Amino acid sequence: MFIWRGWGFLVPLIAFLCSLSAQLIAKNLGGEGYWETHSFPLSMALLVAGGLIWAIELYLFRNPGRILRDEETGERVSLVPNGLPG
Repeated sequence: MFIWRGWGFLVPLIAFLCSLSAQLIAKNLGGEGYWETHSFPLSMALLVAGGLIWAIELYLFRNPGRILRDEETGERVSLVPNGLPG
């Protein structure tokens, strides 16, 4: 999960933007008060946010990393990139 790899600030940001978008869409399509009386738009917004977070994680961490072997001990070490820029 990229929460633990330095990209955790994106999770609340994506959830907020998805719920804000869903609220605006619900207000325009359902009329005034639709957002407050129905739980469907918020649940769909959080489902979309989860899908976006999953897709971003797949994009950021698509490199499998490298496996190195210590010549003296034969121990294998896995180097996995953390997805941080730079």
